[in-house]
Amino acid sequence: MLDEAPIREAFAIVNTAAMTVEELEAQERRHDFIRLQRGAQEKAHEDGWREGRKEGEIEARQDVARNLLSVLDDAAIAAATGLSLQETARLRMEA
Repeated sequence: MLDEAPIREAFAIVNTAAMTVEELEAQERRHDFIRLQRGAQEKAHEDGWREGRKEGEIEARQDVARNLLSVLDDAAIAAATGLSLQETARLRMEA
């Protein structure tokens, strides 16, 4: 398959050759805006992924703690799971 990048580049040159300075500046501002929007979307996606992963890790710790409620005290569960003593006590009350 032929590389289409040179063809796209040639079309870009032809399309901009007849533009005025003002049109070129406006086009560059639009491109800047698009790049900023893409960057913001990528950051939001990454932030959402991290937040989801963090929530999943907390839920996994809570699940482990729930499984240990019948065999360990709250302090031991908190130490084993990394949850706070208050969180462990709350899980015990919900059980």
